[in-house]
Amino acid sequence: MTDHGRAAGLALATVVDAVDPDGRGWVKVSFFGEGGIESDWIPLASSYAGNGYGSFFLPMTGDLAVVGFISANADQPCVLGFLWNGGIAPPVAKDKQAAVRVIRTRQGKLLRLDDSDSAVVTLSDERGNRVTIDSSKDLVTLESAGDLTIRATGTLTLSGGTVAVKQTAETAKLTLSAEGGTLAGGSSLKLSAAMIDLN
Repeated sequence: MTDHGRAAGLALATVVDAVDPDGRGWVKVSFFGEGGIESDWIPLASSYAGNGYGSFFLPMTGDLAVVGFISANADQPCVLGFLWNGGIAPPVAKDKQAAVRVIRTRQGKLLRLDDSDSAVVTLSDERGNRVTIDSSKDLVTLESAGDLTIRATGTLTLSGGTVAVKQTAETAKLTLSAEGGTLAGGSSLKLSAAMIDLN
């Protein structure tokens, strides 16, 4: 920074607070090389911002910020972005960085876009729940660490060349219930069990 309220270039700062009491998505930072000067609440630049919509990614306390100054005015700082620095590493292995794009939260929620030959899109969380789109195999997989519910207010249709429902538990139960319905086979229909009770 310079005297008389003018600011030259960019400044590095550490985020010290990201919980804006006014809900604007602003942050407080502590500037490097300025005797630890702490800012007031200052705006955070976004790739997309509008009234009630946009791209919203607040930093965490301790993140390294790049701060610019609107119209070179030292009284109008704005966070422009953030840096990986020193021992802070990106969430992608160095041999994958050219082809992989990632959004990953500190807790481990992940959106991963892989543009390599494997061509996989992954949405996952830290508990092991996962949706995977594997373009190289034309395969979509839903995985749940617990239960999985598919719900529709209208019609739910399962359609495929082969539709298989498989139970893996030793004592499993399959229940289909409805006010009315039809179970039909085009050429044949087979029901197999130790006991079949039709009411």
